[in-house]
Amino acid sequence: PGYIAFRTGADNETYTLPIKYDFKIQVIGNRNRVIIEETVIPDDLIIEIVSGSNNLVRTSQTAIGDDFIYRGNDGNDRLTLGNGTVIADIADIKTRGGNENINLRDLETRDDLLLFAGDGRDVLEVELATIGDDAIIRMEGGDDIVVLDALLVLDVADISGNRDFDRLAIDVAGVEARKLHLREF
Repeated sequence: PGYIAFRTGADNETYTLPIKYDFKIQVIGNRNRVIIEETVIPDDLIIEIVSGSNNLVRTSQTAIGDDFIYRGNDGNDRLTLGNGTVIADIADIKTRGGNENINLRDLETRDDLLLFAGDGRDVLEVELATIGDDAIIRMEGGDDIVVLDALLVLDVADISGNRDFDRLAIDVAGVEARKLHLREF
């Protein structure tokens, strides 16, 4: 089994917890930090922002044995997946309203990346990521920014803005997919 070390805001002590299956974290309140570093999670990692805003979720050098599932709230939260994180199956990321900042850097998913950013002025930055199958990215309402650099998608990359004032910055030489569809930017 994997293990996770955690600290609460109430004390300075670090606790260690074994993980045998799925690991689910629910975040309630403002300015929380969920930082998962050098961790092995045998099955799904599920993170849900239940309430609040200005929360940070970050992974680094983490192995997720199945799916990564993230459900955002209406707050202005930040999600950073990367620094050697490997997801054995699907990365499924959904946010609602709010101005979200999503960073995917030095990340590998062995299957699909499904990203649906809700209304708000969202920013998505992808750099040095490998997607094992499809990348389906939908930016909903709001003036969104999408930055793509050093992205490899082994099948279809279907990336869509909305009809607002969305902006796309792409390093054409650094983005590779079997089929690349860019819409509504």
